[in-house]
Amino acid sequence: MARPLILIVIVVLGAGPLAGCKSGGSGDDVAAQAAAVASCEYAQGYSLECPAYAAFLDSLDGGPDDYGLVALVEDPAPEKRWLGATGLARRGRQFHDDPALRGRLLEAARGEVDPAAAKALGAALARTQIRRMQPADAPDAALLGEERAALERLASEHPLPAMRAALLAELLGYGGDAWFDFTDQRLGNDTDAEVRRAGLAAFMSADPARASEVCAIWQRHADADPDEQTAAAAAKLRTTWGHCR
Repeated sequence: MARPLILIVIVVLGAGPLAGCKSGGSGDDVAAQAAAVASCEYAQGYSLECPAYAAFLDSLDGGPDDYGLVALVEDPAPEKRWLGATGLARRGRQFHDDPALRGRLLEAARGEVDPAAAKALGAALARTQIRRMQPADAPDAALLGEERAALERLASEHPLPAMRAALLAELLGYGGDAWFDFTDQRLGNDTDAEVRRAGLAAFMSADPARASEVCAIWQRHADADPDEQTAAAAAKLRTTWGHCR
């Protein structure tokens, strides 16, 4: 499956508390590791050059630790929310398959007000689409449809450009061709240049079989995007992708 180049909501449906779902002690372990990261300098995120942050990522097992990471995403402190969302995006695995966890993340995303945390959380949510290639009659198809609608609303309506950009940057790469038309539509309608640039770059992960459409999208923005930097980015993408004539 293609990956995007840039790293760039629903209320939980019938989901109750996660009693019995969490592996014993895992949430406490994540919280303890997160507390140690507070010794690092936070500047719209933590740097891997800080040993405590590197150790935090290395400690994550991609399974039960996801519950502790989701709890961090719900923390009042933006640096904790960034840490939890980044941990999920980089190391998370279980939340991809757990609708209750995904629902909590969608709920948190609706209310996110910090741009850095929003960017990290948008990336984590987009990556849940890696498991969504399922037939319409799959047992969880209805739930997945609700979640897709929630993601579309976030990518279209969230007040923070950082959230909209993070989603648009990665939904096509992780969700595949099912997100092609949505990415094109949002790219043409979002008033923020950051979001449009994210959408333009996302098409680098599109199926080359749709090259004529991708190249036309880039050409349209190269010719007419109201932001000079975005127009230049579109022109460069069209030149470098290798499938445009």
